[in-house]
Amino acid sequence: MVGKNQSVGETPVSNRATAAHKAAALSPAKPTPVVLHKSPIADESAARPIFQKSIERKRYIRAFARQLLAGLATLGAAYAIEEAKRRALVDPLVLDIGHFAAALLGGLLIVRALVFLFYAITRKDETLRFYKQGFVWRRGREGYKYPFSEVVSYYERGGGIYFAEDPIVQWGAHTIEISDGHIFRVSPRHGSLKRFARVMRSYIAHATAIQIGEQLRAGKAVKLHRALIVHTGGVETGKHEIAWRDLAVEIKRGRLVIRKRVLSRDQKHTHYRVVRRIPLGKVKNVGGFYDLAQGTIRNHIQKTPYKQGAR
Repeated sequence: MVGKNQSVGETPVSNRATAAHKAAALSPAKPTPVVLHKSPIADESAARPIFQKSIERKRYIRAFARQLLAGLATLGAAYAIEEAKRRALVDPLVLDIGHFAAALLGGLLIVRALVFLFYAITRKDETLRFYKQGFVWRRGREGYKYPFSEVVSYYERGGGIYFAEDPIVQWGAHTIEISDGHIFRVSPRHGSLKRFARVMRSYIAHATAIQIGEQLRAGKAVKLHRALIVHTGGVETGKHEIAWRDLAVEIKRGRLVIRKRVLSRDQKHTHYRVVRRIPLGKVKNVGGFYDLAQGTIRNHIQKTPYKQGAR
């Protein structure tokens, strides 16, 4: 069973349940109910996932077998070319090129086969399904489920190089921390991290924006980054204290951009000046802050319109 603050995952169906109850709750014949907004759904098919991924060990085993056979066949071809060269049946230059290409390809296939074997040995069957109100995560015989209202922090720490949203290469992971201390990591093996962030950001942001708002109403300052502190009157970033009505925020090119409205030198016009750019992966609950800021800035501007010539 996964303990608190561990990097795998999720919240057990019940830490105090008996072994028989756990087995029944996670039985393939009777799927674990999905808890969405504290209301259980008896069958997961009743809600449509907006992001899902299944990892099966048997797929790695099949991939290992295919890569191994292909690698051995290619190495066999390299040996046959070497024999032909020894017997001087074909131009030696052509044989040298063919032998090198076959040996290189065979070696790569064998390496890939070993990687798939490693995955088959070390990874468990895993299924994650994200819905509009929460998510379910199963790994091996353990199952976990949460509504987004239980999320206390979300970091978009995954990145990569993409063609549209299809990954070419990826690194890092998006991390989700739950109120009871469990941590989930959505990593490259779970699919496109860019697609996950796009699809899930608004739903997680809605829940975390509510939490930030509740803390502000209670008079507490909320620290989202060492250079970004939110309080009831606005935000503090480094040496700058910016009132809500003078603030503008945007998400651009993987960064949270913070701008401050200032007067021009002639005191007749205003413009926004960038005071901070922070990588998204370093900002706690960046989507929640962004949503909260947009609404709060709009409300403050409507209540206290900016007066020209006033600082």
